[in-house]
Amino acid sequence: MRVLLSDRRRLLFFLSNVISAMGDDALFLALVVWVKELTGSTAYAAIDMGAVSVASLLAPLTGLVVDRVRRKPLLLSVYAATALLLLALMPVHRGTQVWLVIGVTFLYGLSGNLTSGGQVALLKTLVPEELLATANSLEQTLYQAARLITPALGVAVLTQFGAPAVLGTDIATFVVAGALLLAVPVREPSRDARREARGTHWFAETSAGFRFLAASPVLRPTVLAEAVGFLAFGLLVPLGMQVITVGLHYPPSFLGATITIQSVFGVASAALTGRLARRFGDPGLMVAGLGLFAAACSLLAAPAMPVVLGAIALLGCSIPWFLIASSTLVQKATPLDLIGRVSGANTLAVMMPQGLGNIVGAAMVVALPYRLMAILLAALLALTTLYTASRPALSGSREIAIS
Repeated sequence: MRVLLSDRRRLLFFLSNVISAMGDDALFLALVVWVKELTGSTAYAAIDMGAVSVASLLAPLTGLVVDRVRRKPLLLSVYAATALLLLALMPVHRGTQVWLVIGVTFLYGLSGNLTSGGQVALLKTLVPEELLATANSLEQTLYQAARLITPALGVAVLTQFGAPAVLGTDIATFVVAGALLLAVPVREPSRDARREARGTHWFAETSAGFRFLAASPVLRPTVLAEAVGFLAFGLLVPLGMQVITVGLHYPPSFLGATITIQSVFGVASAALTGRLARRFGDPGLMVAGLGLFAAACSLLAAPAMPVVLGAIALLGCSIPWFLIASSTLVQKATPLDLIGRVSGANTLAVMMPQGLGNIVGAAMVVALPYRLMAILLAALLALTTLYTASRPALSGSREIAIS
């Protein structure tokens, strides 16, 4: 990690990414709370939260944009455009204007797609392959640490000073992130130097990311593991509420304390992930993360607070291993000229199961005892772990090269 931070370009790049992410985290929850305050409607608040998920459906198209242009100017343009977009919400002060907030939230989600793809592409440009896991570990550590305070801070600013203060704060993070990125010297290949997409039609170019994922013996099981993992994330939201309220007889507000505990362990785990990836390899770390995730879900079935808190700690440890290792595998196995489309296809492949998990989980907690739900989820994750570990392309080597 010292090697990464000793390079001024990479340090500025990481700081730019983290500051941008902090602004996003502070704003997203605050927007949902603001919509609830404006309208008094939980349904409108849910629609606003879902607008970002709807935007993720267009990730393959935004991925095509990332691959067609230089990534640093793209990020600078997106930061500036998003800051201007947020200014449109400054005059909002009544419930009849809620659709403007929801529309801006959707466009904010699109800018997030472009930002994510551009950052992944620049990371692959700035960081040598052997340091990608360490770089992802560093970013995840900083991000998890920021998440300990930024969502709550955004809501606190909204409550004390109003929506314009939250919007202004997020605009400031885009300005700072852009200024830091502007100071990063980057030599990107020209469009002519990049390998052209195999198809000339826009649909062929857009779907190139899906074709690459499907053709890669490394990425097929990786994306399947990600899809199951994110389905589990979606299921954990209603399951966690049942564990707290039905199993332990605590008020729903205690869920906030469990999220904090998970985040604390997540920070510590993410900080170690780069070192573990170098020792065990990215495939091994992804499998270990999935297995630990399965174990944590099985422990949620226990009606005892110490065991549940242990499960939450295990969740905090396992999720960074799984997320960092799987994203590093995708980065390593994807050529630079396809990274935007592959990243977009991968985003769609994991966001849809997460949304499905939220819906299915809400139905399952009504129809099934929460302990049975936890055991079924643990079994699904355990089977996925065994399947992933058995794939020759992942188990045969600690290092994954570009396919």
